[in-house]
Amino acid sequence: FDYCCVHGVYALEEEGIETIMINCNPETVSTDYDTTDKLYFEPLTLEDVLNIYDHEQPLGVIVSFGGQTPLKIAKALEDYGVRILGTQ
Repeated sequence: FDYCCVHGVYALEEEGIETIMINCNPETVSTDYDTTDKLYFEPLTLEDVLNIYDHEQPLGVIVSFGGQTPLKIAKALEDYGVRILGTQ
C-alpha cells in the first residue's frame, strides 16, 4: 500500500495538486515529511478522517491506495458529502 500511496502522491504533485496524507503507521515511506505537502499521523477512523477533511477542505479523497481500512469507510465518507476521487 505504501508504494501505491507514494506514487499516487507523485502523480498528483506532477499535476500541481496539493497532497495530504493520513497514515497511522509512522514506520512507512509515505510518512516521510518530504513525500507529501501535509502529513497527519492519525488513526484511519471515520471520525479522524472527517476531522481532517473538515479542517483541510480538500477537493476530495482517494481511498483506493490504502488497503481495506480506507475502503471500509468510503461509503460513510461519501454519505457525509466527501468527494471520493478515482472511483465511479
